[in-house]
Amino acid sequence: MITLKTNAIVKNKTPSQVYHWWTNLNNTKYVDWHEEHLKWEWKPSNENNEIEVGYKVFIHEKIKSIDFKFWGKLVSAKKDSYLSFKHTFLPLAFSLTFDDIDNGTRVTWKMDAGFSGTLGKILDSFLSNIYFSEPKKQLIYKHIAEEHQLLETLIK
Repeated sequence: MITLKTNAIVKNKTPSQVYHWWTNLNNTKYVDWHEEHLKWEWKPSNENNEIEVGYKVFIHEKIKSIDFKFWGKLVSAKKDSYLSFKHTFLPLAFSLTFDDIDNGTRVTWKMDAGFSGTLGKILDSFLSNIYFSEPKKQLIYKHIAEEHQLLETLIK
């Protein structure tokens, strides 16, 4: 299993404010949020359009040389605490947790990719070298830090 994990601070915002911003995200807000964002789409799993487990999501970002597309769904959520997503086709998942700290919220972003068992030991090394090399990891971490710094001004 390949795991990437990083923390970012959103100053002067509560976990509730950050969670609310994420769960009310639309394509316009997403594209305006960061220059590397190309598309965000929530697809309801219910008739009342409330964000809940099972809600489908499509994300498209171009982080320098990394063209990231994610088709998946919200698999777990706790109001004001965390959101967890799983890719529909690939062994890929990511989560966001929101922790109250002095003067803000710590957002922990975690991504797990790859396979388990013997197959995982073989394939994950290969996948890591191609998709998650150290330079690419640093680009991803930088992007996440920039995103959450920008949230300080976007969240009202």
